[in-house]
Amino acid sequence: LSTARLRTIGAPAQNHVIVGPGVVLAELARELATRRQCYPPLPTYDGATVGGTVATNAAGAATFKHGATRAWVRGLTVVLATGGVLEITRGEVTASPSGHFEIIALDGRPHRIAVPTYRMPAVRKLAAGYFAAPGMDLVDLFIGAEGTLGVVTSVELGVLAPPPVCFVGLVPCRDEAAALALANELRSAAAPSRRPGDGIDVAAIEYLDARSLALVREDGVADRLGLTLPPSMHTALLFQVDLDPEITAARATAEIARVDDPTCDTMLVRLCRLLARHG
Repeated sequence: LSTARLRTIGAPAQNHVIVGPGVVLAELARELATRRQCYPPLPTYDGATVGGTVATNAAGAATFKHGATRAWVRGLTVVLATGGVLEITRGEVTASPSGHFEIIALDGRPHRIAVPTYRMPAVRKLAAGYFAAPGMDLVDLFIGAEGTLGVVTSVELGVLAPPPVCFVGLVPCRDEAAALALANELRSAAAPSRRPGDGIDVAAIEYLDARSLALVREDGVADRLGLTLPPSMHTALLFQVDLDPEITAARATAEIARVDDPTCDTMLVRLCRLLARHG
């Protein structure tokens, strides 16, 4: 079964978009950019389809801040094997205290669907098995179900508007311990408990070990992009920080130039000082 022709992208709305499951993520990103919007949980492979990411609860680098696909699905239209159609909006149908959903079939008969009784691990990236939680939303039962419970024919996704400006950094590290120490401080600086104006809005932290860097060198991609990867670079961190949507390259450069000015305390300056502490 193919959903390749279900590629409609709905009319502009303030904080959501309704799309067909066959819409390719790269196409969605281009269309949202014209509306000054973005869909944050993009997986690394932007040739994936919306339906595929819903079926797998796909996650990307920015899952660190924005969560996986599940956190951004606001509603689904699902065709069941019986031919019945469920139109589900997040928040409308949740599991009963006894742990089940009740669905009315085409013939009018109710069907009781039990929520799995196993316990899900409390991690940000999770795509194993059917989702299960006390009082869970019916939408979440279909996300990550690999299409085994029904065919998704329409998806309502949340979007951000306006999109943040992304600041990306590649940090060479002398060894694994240095990389992990830097990653730990970046995570701490991004903690939700930080007061506004006191932390760093880190969206992604990717770790590249020695073998990953060797593959990059062997492939020649660093040379093609004009990147210098010194032989002493055994590990690296690639990180992304979300900045104010209105910031410009000139303003960012001016802020970075003031890293030694004790009266300057912007997010970029805090980031540069953190990096300086790690050499």
